Amino acid sequence: MSVEPLLAQFHKTGEVHADLESAIREPQTRRQLCRHIVEGEVLPYRLLLIRMFEEEISYRKAGRSSSYGDGLYHCAFLLSRCGNPRDTAVIWKAQYLDQDIGELDARFFVGAGYAETVKFLNRSREVPWGYIADHIRGDSWAQGDLAEWEQQWRESIRDA
Repeated sequence: MSVEPLLAQFHKTGEVHADLESAIREPQTRRQLCRHIVEGEVLPYRLLLIRMFEEEISYRKAGRSSSYGDGLYHCAFLLSRCGNPRDTAVIWKAQYLDQDIGELDARFFVGAGYAETVKFLNRSREVPWGYIADHIRGDSWAQGDLAEWEQQWRESIRDA
């Protein structure tokens, strides 16, 4: 199945339409979408990435597994690259989801940049903002150069 027509409709409406919603229930489609999205600007796909990430969480909670085991990580990576600090709460939903996920690397949470993300999180007193800020501050990798880490994830998505 080609994802291009689905993405064309998404670009036209800015919404996850019924055909796309149905298609992203399949791990293979999510994998294809991630491969397509990783090649360009990710921000236009933010709403779609949130929906795909939620589907990955649901898929895992239902106890289903697939050969595409990195789907949750791929969606989290791409969503974080949108650069919106509000997405840290979306990504946090996968934190400690199961033994396979464990604890997500803090680098998944700083797509908007370390300083901007921590500043944003510190302005809010709502849960889980404080937990996320503590997690980010406790991981020295989140403050470092992310270029190599980003390149490794981009290659992982392309190779999936």
